[in-house]
Amino acid sequence: MFAGAGHFRPQLRSILRASARGKVGVMFPFICCVEELRDAIAALEEEKINLRKAGEPFDDNIEVGAMIEIPSAALMADELAREVDFFSIGTNDLVQYTLAVDRVNDRVANLFRSANPAVLKLIKHVVEAAHRNGIWAGICGEMAGDLLMTPLMIGYGVDELSVGASQLLSVRRAISRLRVDECQKLVKEIEGLSSASEVEERCRALVMEKYPELVS
Repeated sequence: MFAGAGHFRPQLRSILRASARGKVGVMFPFICCVEELRDAIAALEEEKINLRKAGEPFDDNIEVGAMIEIPSAALMADELAREVDFFSIGTNDLVQYTLAVDRVNDRVANLFRSANPAVLKLIKHVVEAAHRNGIWAGICGEMAGDLLMTPLMIGYGVDELSVGASQLLSVRRAISRLRVDECQKLVKEIEGLSSASEVEERCRALVMEKYPELVS
C-alpha cells in the first residue's frame, strides 16, 4: 500500500511544501482499486497534519487526482471519481495492459493500437464517469499528441491533452480546426466498428479534411 512506501511520504511532504509557492496538484499513479486510492489520500492527509504541527505553510485545497492506467481502474472509474478532483488517463499503459501487448516488443508492436475499440470504450467510460461525478479528465501519453486521435478526444469530451512542447503547436492548430459537433458525430460513427483499422480509417477521413498539412 502507498502508506508504507519508503519514498512516498517524503514526496508528499515536498509537494505540499511546494504548493505554498504556486499552483500544484498531487496525482497518484497506477491506482488499481478504491482501497489503494483511499490509503494514498489518507497518507496525504496525515502529512498535512504533520506540516500544520510544524507550522509549515501549504495549500490545504491542493488538487488530488488519480492516474487511470490499467483496466481495473478504468472499470471502477465512477467509484474512484468520488475520491478525487481529477483523472489523468495514461494511454501508453492503458493500451498495453488492455491489449496485453508489450509496446517495446517488436514482435507484437503491430498489435499495440491506440484506436483499438476496447481501449476507446474504456477511455469513453472514464471521461463520462469523471463528468458524472463533477471532476475533469485529461489524457496523457502518446495518444494525447496523436493528431489522428484528436477528433475522438474532443468527441469524448476530454478536458485536457498533456503533450510535449514539440507537439503543442500542432495539437493546438488541429483543435482549432475541429468542431465539437462533428467530433461527437465521429464518436457515434465508430461505436459500431470492431477493429482499429476501421476506426483509424474514419478518423483519417476527417483529419485529412480538416488539417492534412499537419499529418502529411
